[in-house]
Amino acid sequence: MKTKTKTILALEIIFVIGVFAYFFTLQPTAIAPISGHVIGLDAGSGEFNFRFENARKVIIAKNPEFDNAVEFDRTFAIDLPPGTYYWKVRGWIRESTTSNFTLAQKIALRLDEINGELMIYNTGTQNVKIRVLDGEEIFGEGEVLLKNQGTKIENPQAEIIIEGEAE
Repeated sequence: MKTKTKTILALEIIFVIGVFAYFFTLQPTAIAPISGHVIGLDAGSGEFNFRFENARKVIIAKNPEFDNAVEFDRTFAIDLPPGTYYWKVRGWIRESTTSNFTLAQKIALRLDEINGELMIYNTGTQNVKIRVLDGEEIFGEGEVLLKNQGTKIENPQAEIIIEGEAE
């Protein structure tokens, strides 16, 4: 009976050590976004996914030293402005290598005619300073059109020219 108890105890100890060794030696892996990847986001649909393995936390920062880093559990949502970011994942003890990605700014204007009225929309990811010309300046004078916003162009007479620049 004593030998059987010792055998069971030894097997339990080996099992526990094996479980600890398995969990503590797994290397967390950051899979996507791939390091150096540029992600072009459309306004209003700035969603993308982080993919990783063997990790409990995702860590994101604006610099590779991870000063002022933000740490998230496995499921999270965050609104990041355009720019370059560094990220890694953390398991129970170990961390993955650092990867970086860039959220690209997108400048996009859309012109629609609705019931005989012209509307201009900023469908990009940043505010745009615009001027509308119809032989002479009829709108804008450098007015800022906010992202995801639109405005009506009053009384266009001929072919119009729209100028825009990032704010």
